[in-house]
Amino acid sequence: MLIIIILLKILIDDEIADCDADGGDDVVVVVVVVGVVVVVAGFVMMIILMVIIFMLLLLWLMMIIFMRKIGGGGERQRRYLERIKNRNITYISDYQNATRQVATERI
Repeated sequence: MLIIIILLKILIDDEIADCDADGGDDVVVVVVVVGVVVVVAGFVMMIILMVIIFMLLLLWLMMIIFMRKIGGGGERQRRYLERIKNRNITYISDYQNATRQVATERI
C-alpha cells in the first residue's frame, strides 16, 4: 500500500510539472485516478480483513468441534462431576428410603 502511494505521488508530481499554464485537465484526471485507486485499495483491504476474520472464526469453530471429539475442553471433568452427583443422589435416596430400626434392649 505504501509503495502504491509513493508511486502515485511521483506520478502526480510529474503530471503537475508537465501541465501547461493554460490547461489543468491533466491534474484533475490524476487526482480522480488517485482517489479511485485509494478507495479501491481501501475496499480491497477491508475485504481481505473480513476474509481473515472469517477464517479465524472458522478455525476456532473447527477447534471446538475437534476438542469435543477427543474429549478435551473439560469433558472429563464434567463426567467426573456427573458421577459424583449421581453417587450423592443414590446415597441420599437410600438414606431417605431406609427402614428405621428401633434399638431394643434385652432385659
